[in-house]
Amino acid sequence: MPEAATKAILRFLKKSNEKIQININSQFIRFADSRQSLTVRLTQGELPDCRTLIAQIEPTGEVRVSLADLIHALQLASALFRSDEAKPTTLSFRKGGELAISASRKTDEVSTTISFDGGFELNIMVDAGYFLDALLGIDGDMVILRIQDRDTPFFICPKNNDGVL
Repeated sequence: MPEAATKAILRFLKKSNEKIQININSQFIRFADSRQSLTVRLTQGELPDCRTLIAQIEPTGEVRVSLADLIHALQLASALFRSDEAKPTTLSFRKGGELAISASRKTDEVSTTISFDGGFELNIMVDAGYFLDALLGIDGDMVILRIQDRDTPFFICPKNNDGVL
Protein backbone atom coordinates (compact mmCIF):
# COMPACT_ATOMS: atom_id res chain seq x y z
CA MET A 1 0.00 0.00 0.00
CA PRO A 2 1.46 3.42 -0.87
CA GLU A 3 2.68 5.39 2.12
CA ALA A 4 0.52 8.42 1.29
CA ALA A 5 -2.67 6.35 1.24
CA THR A 6 -1.74 4.57 4.46
CA LYS A 7 -1.07 7.84 6.31
CA ALA A 8 -4.27 9.43 5.01
CA ILE A 9 -6.31 6.43 6.19
CA LEU A 10 -4.61 6.46 9.61
CA ARG A 11 -5.27 10.21 10.03
CA PHE A 12 -8.92 9.63 9.12
CA LEU A 13 -9.28 6.76 11.58
CA LYS A 14 -7.64 8.75 14.40
CA LYS A 15 -10.03 11.70 13.88
CA SER A 16 -13.19 9.60 13.97
CA ASN A 17 -14.82 8.58 17.25
CA GLU A 18 -17.77 6.82 15.64
CA LYS A 19 -18.55 3.86 13.42
CA ILE A 20 -16.82 4.03 10.07
CA GLN A 21 -18.57 2.78 6.95
CA ILE A 22 -16.24 1.20 4.39
CA ASN A 23 -17.38 0.82 0.77
CA ILE A 24 -15.22 -1.09 -1.68
CA ASN A 25 -15.61 -1.64 -5.40
CA SER A 26 -13.19 -2.14 -8.28
CA GLN A 27 -12.53 1.62 -8.59
CA PHE A 28 -12.20 2.90 -5.02
CA ILE A 29 -12.28 2.29 -1.28
CA ARG A 30 -14.33 4.86 0.64
CA PHE A 31 -14.13 5.39 4.40
CA ALA A 32 -16.92 7.55 5.88
CA ASP A 33 -18.49 8.60 9.13
CA SER A 34 -21.19 11.23 9.68
CA ARG A 35 -18.74 14.16 9.39
CA GLN A 36 -16.07 13.22 6.86
CA SER A 37 -15.12 10.81 4.11
CA LEU A 38 -11.92 9.64 2.47
CA THR A 39 -11.82 8.03 -0.95
CA VAL A 40 -8.77 6.11 -2.17
CA ARG A 41 -8.76 5.31 -5.88
CA LEU A 42 -7.89 1.84 -7.08
CA THR A 43 -6.18 0.82 -10.31
CA GLN A 44 -7.39 -2.51 -11.67
CA GLY A 45 -8.88 -3.28 -8.27
CA GLU A 46 -5.68 -2.60 -6.32
CA LEU A 47 -4.09 0.35 -4.57
CA PRO A 48 -1.79 1.97 -7.11
CA ASP A 49 1.94 2.30 -6.67
CA CYS A 50 2.55 5.91 -7.69
CA ARG A 51 5.81 4.84 -9.32
CA THR A 52 3.75 2.96 -11.91
CA LEU A 53 1.51 5.99 -12.56
CA ILE A 54 4.33 8.41 -13.32
CA ALA A 55 6.82 7.69 -16.08
CA GLN A 56 10.06 6.34 -14.70
CA ILE A 57 12.56 8.98 -15.69
CA GLU A 58 15.88 9.32 -13.94
CA PRO A 59 15.74 12.56 -11.95
CA THR A 60 18.14 15.31 -13.01
CA GLY A 61 18.19 16.78 -9.54
CA GLU A 62 17.68 15.68 -5.99
CA VAL A 63 17.00 18.30 -3.34
CA ARG A 64 17.21 17.77 0.40
CA VAL A 65 15.38 20.45 2.34
CA SER A 66 14.17 21.00 5.89
CA LEU A 67 10.59 19.75 6.10
CA ALA A 68 9.62 22.41 8.67
CA ASP A 69 11.11 25.24 6.57
CA LEU A 70 9.38 24.04 3.41
CA ILE A 71 6.01 23.66 5.17
CA HIS A 72 6.34 27.14 6.71
CA ALA A 73 7.21 28.75 3.36
CA LEU A 74 4.30 27.03 1.59
CA GLN A 75 1.89 28.04 4.37
CA LEU A 76 2.94 31.66 3.89
CA ALA A 77 2.39 31.38 0.14
CA SER A 78 -0.98 29.66 0.46
CA ALA A 79 -2.23 32.29 2.94
CA LEU A 80 -2.76 34.66 -0.01
CA PHE A 81 -5.54 32.50 -1.39
CA ARG A 82 -9.01 31.49 -0.21
CA SER A 83 -9.30 27.91 0.99
CA ASP A 84 -11.51 26.96 -1.96
CA GLU A 85 -9.21 28.17 -4.75
CA ALA A 86 -5.99 27.04 -6.39
CA LYS A 87 -2.79 28.28 -4.78
CA PRO A 88 -0.28 28.72 -7.64
CA THR A 89 3.19 28.96 -6.17
CA THR A 90 6.59 29.13 -7.85
CA LEU A 91 9.55 27.14 -6.57
CA SER A 92 12.79 28.65 -7.90
CA PHE A 93 15.79 26.41 -7.31
CA ARG A 94 19.01 28.42 -7.62
CA LYS A 95 22.62 27.30 -7.81
CA GLY A 96 24.25 27.65 -4.46
CA GLY A 97 21.42 25.91 -2.61
CA GLU A 98 18.81 28.64 -2.41
CA LEU A 99 15.11 27.88 -2.91
CA ALA A 100 12.85 30.89 -3.42
CA ILE A 101 9.15 30.22 -2.88
CA SER A 102 6.76 32.88 -4.12
CA ALA A 103 3.09 33.45 -4.79
CA SER A 104 1.22 36.52 -5.93
CA ARG A 105 -2.20 37.96 -6.56
CA LYS A 106 -3.13 41.24 -8.19
CA THR A 107 -2.50 43.24 -5.03
CA ASP A 108 -0.36 40.99 -2.81
CA GLU A 109 2.83 38.98 -3.05
CA VAL A 110 4.65 36.61 -0.72
CA SER A 111 8.24 35.55 -1.23
CA THR A 112 10.56 33.65 1.07
CA THR A 113 13.88 31.87 0.67
CA ILE A 114 15.13 28.68 2.29
CA SER A 115 18.32 26.71 1.79
CA PHE A 116 18.62 23.22 0.36
CA ASP A 117 21.32 20.64 -0.34
CA GLY A 118 21.88 20.49 -4.07
CA GLY A 119 22.81 22.87 -6.80
CA PHE A 120 20.89 23.42 -10.02
CA GLU A 121 18.59 26.04 -11.50
CA LEU A 122 14.95 25.33 -12.24
CA ASN A 123 11.58 27.05 -11.78
CA ILE A 124 8.53 24.88 -11.07
CA MET A 125 4.92 25.98 -10.57
CA VAL A 126 2.99 23.97 -7.96
CA ASP A 127 -0.27 24.28 -6.07
CA ALA A 128 0.82 25.09 -2.51
CA GLY A 129 -2.32 23.50 -1.06
CA TYR A 130 -1.73 20.09 -2.65
CA PHE A 131 1.99 20.27 -1.93
CA LEU A 132 1.27 21.03 1.75
CA ASP A 133 -1.16 18.09 1.95
CA ALA A 134 1.63 15.78 0.81
CA LEU A 135 4.26 17.28 3.12
CA LEU A 136 2.01 17.16 6.19
CA GLY A 137 1.86 13.38 5.78
CA ILE A 138 5.62 13.02 6.22
CA ASP A 139 7.36 12.33 9.52
CA GLY A 140 10.91 13.52 10.08
CA ASP A 141 12.99 16.64 9.74
CA MET A 142 14.14 16.47 6.11
CA VAL A 143 12.43 15.73 2.81
CA ILE A 144 13.91 14.78 -0.56
CA LEU A 145 12.48 16.13 -3.82
CA ARG A 146 13.50 14.10 -6.88
CA ILE A 147 13.06 16.43 -9.83
CA GLN A 148 13.31 15.80 -13.58
CA ASP A 149 12.19 19.05 -15.21
CA ARG A 150 9.49 21.70 -14.91
CA ASP A 151 6.91 19.67 -16.87
CA THR A 152 7.33 16.29 -15.14
CA PRO A 153 5.83 15.49 -11.72
CA PHE A 154 8.43 15.08 -9.02
CA PHE A 155 8.63 12.63 -6.14
CA ILE A 156 8.48 13.77 -2.52
CA CYS A 157 10.34 11.31 -0.31
CA PRO A 158 10.89 11.17 3.44
CA LYS A 159 14.64 11.31 4.16
CA ASN A 160 14.98 7.86 5.75
CA ASN A 161 12.19 5.98 4.00
CA ASP A 162 11.58 4.40 0.60
CA GLY A 163 7.98 5.62 0.52
CA VAL A 164 7.12 8.28 -2.02
CA LEU A 165 4.30 10.80 -2.42
